[in-house]
Amino acid sequence: MLMLAAVFVSGVAGCGSDSSEPDGSWGSRETNNIVALSLVPDTYEVDVCDPISNTAFASLLNSVINPDLPPNTLYLTTIEMSYTPLTEGAPPIPLQSGPVIAMVYTLPVEGQGVAYIDAALKRGFINDVSLGGYTPAEEFPRYRARYTFSGVDLYGSDWGVRGSFSFRMGMYSTCEIILTPSFVSVTGITNPDPRDDVLFTITGGVPPYFMFSDTISVIDSQGALGPGVANFVADPVYVMTDTLVTLTVQDSLGEPAFSVVNVTAP
Repeated sequence: MLMLAAVFVSGVAGCGSDSSEPDGSWGSRETNNIVALSLVPDTYEVDVCDPISNTAFASLLNSVINPDLPPNTLYLTTIEMSYTPLTEGAPPIPLQSGPVIAMVYTLPVEGQGVAYIDAALKRGFINDVSLGGYTPAEEFPRYRARYTFSGVDLYGSDWGVRGSFSFRMGMYSTCEIILTPSFVSVTGITNPDPRDDVLFTITGGVPPYFMFSDTISVIDSQGALGPGVANFVADPVYVMTDTLVTLTVQDSLGEPAFSVVNVTAP
């Protein structure tokens, strides 16, 4: 496992927030402050099969350049994140950006949690790789996450600081697939009649999904559920005697999940 370590960035750089520019800070001459940035992610090995969003922790510490000038306050207003693939063939990760809520943050800021890799980005990575759109040269492709923090000071001058760290991303564990409900009892009614319909929901795994029934005379198999489909409706038929039907859902990697439907006679 990789060890956690802080990334410290300070100094003076050109104005702007282009992700192609080097790490560093700007606006020090206008604000009479130099901002140092520390970034510590909660992991350097992002498991896309873990549905929990990952977080990075940022500290922005400002120091006064000339203490003889009037005091100043720096406000943090915007955070932007960009991701650069470092492994050939790795799928891209979309740019993330947004304002800081209510502009309540004033420097210094210590240990503030900021977005890193959320569940939606993990699902996008899984889809890109599992559907064959991208074939990374490494099993766990490497990326660089770059954060740009910017804002204004008490007098309206702009400031900013940029820092980055590298990480890996991939399926470090099995992407568990869950089918709910796992058990349900319903009285079969002669079709067509929606009163005995049962809605099933699929979470986890690697889509697309496939659904099969072990007793198609009672509940039919539906096969491939189609792109983006994570639920299905089972509609049992009328039965003379109580019948247990096992439904199986498989993801694109063949990982299964099961549910038992007890179809009862009237």
